[in-house]
Amino acid sequence: MLATTGVLSKPVEAIFQVKITPSPVHTGSYMAIIGDTSAFALDGFTGQRISVGDSAVTTQFTDDPTVGPNDGIIR
Repeated sequence: MLATTGVLSKPVEAIFQVKITPSPVHTGSYMAIIGDTSAFALDGFTGQRISVGDSAVTTQFTDDPTVGPNDGIIR
């Protein structure tokens, strides 16, 4: 990847889909999709260690404006 990636050109992104099958115990609540995540890398130019992370994702999808407040409840 070039040093200007994401500055002079489009940033790199990862997109994926997941499929979950809830059990009866999840009925009436939100379901966990993925737990807290973290990623680490080493900048080959500066030698600096880079780390990023994000909190867990559930079927509540609080970051997605297209999902209503009750849309992610398992029925």
